[in-house]
Order: sequence, then C-alpha cells, then structure tokens
Amino acid sequence: MKGSDIVHAFERLNMVLCAAIFNEKHGLEFEKEKPIVELPPEPETDETREMRIFKNWINSQGLEEVYVNYLMDDLRDGRVLLKVIDRLRPKSVDWEKKYSDKLHSRIHIVQNCNYAVDLSKEKMDVKLVGIQGLNIVDGDVNLTLGLVWQLCKVYWEERVGKINDEVLVEWGNGRVSN
Repeated sequence: MKGSDIVHAFERLNMVLCAAIFNEKHGLEFEKEKPIVELPPEPETDETREMRIFKNWINSQGLEEVYVNYLMDDLRDGRVLLKVIDRLRPKSVDWEKKYSDKLHSRIHIVQNCNYAVDLSKEKMDVKLVGIQGLNIVDGDVNLTLGLVWQLCKVYWEERVGKINDEVLVEWGNGRVSN
C-alpha cells in the first residue's frame, strides 16, 4: 500500500486501514467490572404487601398535603380517604359541610370516615358490605383494605375500562409464574 492509494480514495482500502489502526491504537480504557450492589432489605414492618401497594398507589395520586407512611394509621381520620375520593370524583366532597379538618374528638373522626364510606357508595358506585366509619377508625384491616381496593379498582377501571373480577384475576394469574 502506498500513500497515493490513500490519497486517491480507494474506499475499501481506507476502511481496512482505519480498522487496523483502530484495533491497534484505539485509545479506549476499559472499565473494571463494577461489583453488583445488592438492594438493602426492606424494613421490617407489620405491613403486608397489599398494604404497601395501596399505600404507594395513594402516594402516587399527587394529593395535596398527603403522604401515607403507614396505611392503617394514616387512613384512620378519614381525611386521606376523602382526598382520594375527591381526586377520583372532583367536587364530590363538600369540604365546608363536613368535619374534614375538625379532628378534636373521636366523634368528628368517625363522622369523616362515615362520610368517606357514604361517598364511596353513592358517588363512586362502590359495593361495600358491612363497613362503617367506625371500622376504619378502629383500624379493621380487612374492611379498610376492602374499601381502598374498591377505590383503586374504580381508578383503574376509568383508565383501562370496565373489567369483571374473573378477567382481572385471570390476567393477574397469567402475569405471575407458577
């Protein structure tokens, strides 16, 4: 190969020359393999996976002045539930009429939770059986999770479309391995 071959632009020859130069003098530094960093273990709480999922769902709603740390404790006064309902059905909560911020006594707290249950049944068309505001205030896990599940289901049905429970369970089972 002569200099005139390069100057006269023999394309294939130029490509071979560039490849040979790059292979010999590439100037690249290879990074050392980084050790795999293990995720820290989840903090030990008595929250179930279901509780953490619902807690994260509520936190993802971007509700003003709402951050749920522990689902059962943070839902007990009813304000978070009312804000979730108001997010799903805007202007459905009458903030002046009810005792949403007057949490001076247990009566006001129970009224908030009763109002949240009533709105869920009336405005959200949620099927709730055997739940009252007192169940939420007292921290009844099954009934509180049932209410939050129904609200979450309304949220997803508005985005995905109405799906019956059988199709939803079949879809979920198809997503997880045996």
